[in-house]
Amino acid sequence: MPESGDMTAQVSVVIPCYNAEGWVARTIRSVQAQGAVVAEIIVVDDGSSDGSLDVLRPLEADGTITLISGPNKGGCHARNRGLEAASAPYIMFLDADDEIKGMILAGSVVAAVAGSADIVFSMMEIRYPDGQITWQGPVGPPEQSERDIFANWFDGDWIGCCSVVWRTDFVRRIGGWDETLRVGQDGDLVLRALLADARATRNKEGYGIYYRDNPGSVSMSGGVTRPKLQGQIDTIARLNTAAREKGWGADLGRNYAALYFLARKGFMNGHVDLGRRALGVLRDAGHRGHHGTRAHVVLASLIGLERKVRWFGS
Repeated sequence: MPESGDMTAQVSVVIPCYNAEGWVARTIRSVQAQGAVVAEIIVVDDGSSDGSLDVLRPLEADGTITLISGPNKGGCHARNRGLEAASAPYIMFLDADDEIKGMILAGSVVAAVAGSADIVFSMMEIRYPDGQITWQGPVGPPEQSERDIFANWFDGDWIGCCSVVWRTDFVRRIGGWDETLRVGQDGDLVLRALLADARATRNKEGYGIYYRDNPGSVSMSGGVTRPKLQGQIDTIARLNTAAREKGWGADLGRNYAALYFLARKGFMNGHVDLGRRALGVLRDAGHRGHHGTRAHVVLASLIGLERKVRWFGS
């Protein structure tokens, strides 16, 4: 742990990079601006086919970054490779098209040490292609307990990885990133951490910037695909089962609502078996009823969600 005021080399920043030629240098500069608290910048190129490596190799040569490269195996695989290589006591996983501003890393370390925390949440700015900006967070104590963070996550009270600092050993202990997931990867890691009794706290210094203008990113590409939808359903089902086993199930109605809308999305996009699976998980959890507008609830209650979507298209 750092002495009071000693912010030297406390955080490893891992940047997974896939076809981020137009953004990754900006991301790296934002980390460099954090100062001596940064122990190392580890960029893991996940088989980019654009000019990302042309941007990264000179930075490797001058010692700015540690570059790891390999074939395309997905963002979670890249993050796990960076996690394995990290040497600092704290770690941030920063996507190659995002940024960090202010003294977010130093502030997070101070907060982590003061609260003996495994995970630190900061403010997050979300920037959209049309110039719109919204803000999220920070979540965490004292206003929210770890159970509250879990229960509210699916209701939109979430924080992206650009605004989260972890205790490195803790991420390793819970197995790192789930490489089977196509979407919701950072949420899965946070929620698994909370179920594993992670101690959370919040930092008020600096913020992360989550850009939604990269058409190649996981969140912006591909539409409603079967693998994405299946991954979301399976993840929510697994996490809710674990939460009930932990005794957290009583307050998770909004998580069930999220699963209901995934069932509806499955039927709307022709993935009938996934829609049925989501509804089956809801029934097994003791959830009944429908979610949506009053007209939707009345009609779905009369004829069932699957028929309602098939006959009326939504």
